[in-house]
Parts: sequence; C-alpha cells; structure tokens
Amino acid sequence: MTDRILGVQALRALAACLVLFSHIHYIEMRDHAEAAVPVFLLYGYSGVDLFFVISGFVMVLVTRGRLGSKTQAGSFLFSRFARIYPTYWLFCGLAALAFAFTGSLAVKLEAGNLAASLALWPSDATMFLGLAWTLVHEMYFYLVFTLFILLPGRFLPFLLAGWAAMVVGGQALGAGEARPVIRLIFDPLTLEFIAGAVVGLLLTSGRRAGAHVALALGLAGLILGMGAIGPEQATTGTATNWPRTLIFAPACALIVYGAVGLELDHGWRAPGWAVRLGDWSYSLYLGHFLVISALSRLWAPVSAYGTLWDNVLAAIVMAGASVMLAWLAFTFFERPVIGAAARLRSRIFAARKPEGGRIASRIW
Repeated sequence: MTDRILGVQALRALAACLVLFSHIHYIEMRDHAEAAVPVFLLYGYSGVDLFFVISGFVMVLVTRGRLGSKTQAGSFLFSRFARIYPTYWLFCGLAALAFAFTGSLAVKLEAGNLAASLALWPSDATMFLGLAWTLVHEMYFYLVFTLFILLPGRFLPFLLAGWAAMVVGGQALGAGEARPVIRLIFDPLTLEFIAGAVVGLLLTSGRRAGAHVALALGLAGLILGMGAIGPEQATTGTATNWPRTLIFAPACALIVYGAVGLELDHGWRAPGWAVRLGDWSYSLYLGHFLVISALSRLWAPVSAYGTLWDNVLAAIVMAGASVMLAWLAFTFFERPVIGAAARLRSRIFAARKPEGGRIASRIW
C-alpha cells in the first residue's frame, strides 16, 4: 500500500487553513476592523497542533518495516532536511524582500539571530520568519526519530513511552525555564508528535476500531477547545503549551485516527480539491502571513470604516491570494526540489533500500 494517504493531505489542508484564518482574524483586530472571520478562529493556531500530530503519524507510516538500519536512518534524515529547508529558505528570501521594501529589514536583522533562524536552531532571539518556531520543533522531532530508526521496530513503542516520560519529568523538574535547547527538548508540544506516532502504530498494525466515532469526537474536541482555551493561551511558550497540548493533542489524535481509519477500511476518499490544497499546505503555511500582511497595508486605510461585507471581501481576497502564492511556490519550486532530492537520495542510499512494511488488515 502506498505511503500517500489522501485523508492526511486533507487534514494538512485543514491545519493550514485554520492557521491562515487565525491570522486573518488577528489582522482584523489589529486594524480595528469589523471582524469577518469568527472570533473563535483566533484560536485556529490549533492547526499547528494538528500538523504536529500528523507529523508523528507520517513518521511511523513512512518508516514501517525499515527500522533497524543506519542506511534508512540516513535516508530518512536526508529526505526530511530536503523537505523542510529549501522551501523554508525560499520564503525567508521573500520575507527579506518584503522587509527591505518596507524599510524594516535592518530592524529584523538586529532583533533576531539570522544564522539560528536559517538553521532552525532554538534561540531566544526573534525568528526571521515568525512561523518558523514550529519548524524548530519539527526538526527536533525528526532528529530524535532518526535515532529511533537505528533500532529494531519492536523497540519503538517503548522509545516513544520513554520520550513522553522524559518530557513530563523534565517539566516537573523545571526544564521549561532553562535555556532554549533544553526548553525545546522538554517542551510539552513534543507530546503531540508522540501522540501522532502512537496513532500511526495503532493504524498500521490493524487496530482501527470506531473510526467514525473517533473522527466525530476529535472534530468536536477541536471546535470546543478552540472556543474554550481563552485569549491568554493564544501565544507560544511552555507556560501556555501545557494547556494547548492537553486540549488539542487528544482531539487531533482522534481526528487523524478517524480520518485515516475511514480511508483504509471504509472506502472514504478526501475530495480532490482538499488533497491538492494539502499538497500546497507547507507553502501555504509559510507564505500566508507575508501575503495578508502586505494586503492589509493596502486595506488598512478603509478597514476601520468599511462595512462588514467590505471586510468579508478583504478576507476572501487575502485567503485566495495566499492559496495562489502557495500553488505557485509548490508548482515551480517545492515540487521540483522534492523530486530532485528524491532522485539524489535514491543514488546516495541505493545500496540498501528495503520495501516498506504493509499496513496490516484491520484486527479491531
């Protein structure tokens, strides 16, 4: 069975759109406009939590049957670096052009650590591309999972349990107040990646009971969580990451479990438009804030005085332009780079390339 599960792409589209509309609502509040985007979507940053759970699931999916190999560990890490960094650097370049145009480039460079930002290294300095803090977490997840790949697959459940225990124990000992690298290692958001990996173990081993119920409960939990978490949690940092993890990790894990289970066992197929939007989701995530920030500058003089319908139109234009940039970036940069990296990886790691293990038939 292919590693590409269409429902996962649809969930990536959902996650990216949640973050997109969260930021559109933020722009509306900043500019004192009559909100066209519902206020609860301010907490659409929960799309990040969904992305993290998806990442954990995908890591288990793509490495099934390939654990216990140095070659496969190297191949995995190469593919993750090639997937994350080139497109990220592209949008850093676009951001630099935007900052230069607005005269704020020098301020951004002074306020941040450019080398740490480009390397996605944890730092207390401001990230050059603000959304990149999530990629710092992603790269940490990938580095740890690369170490797990070196060991036989039978150890993976115990490694994940030990990793989760380490995070909880570190937080109990005050690691959340330590230097950036230590804070990253013990950040509660890591539990979302681990939750996704546990979902992956259940699904690929055939333990897929109650997919409909799981999806319904997960979506309900996500919506209720977005309404209940409160504005004081609309930031990042370990002080707030515990509440968001406890609220969104279970909901997002149930969503992934349910959506994938429905596809594997009940013939559900995500709509084509959602799959395509999921394909563009990384570029959409990285580029949307540049787009809506630029358009908001044009709209700001009238946004505070316009009608609600004017602001609805502005929100539609911002979302549409963000999707258009994502499509352009994916079509003409991201997809070609991924293809070139895959060909290079196949040459570098061609000596040993075992077939991935099959997804087990349903046993629950």
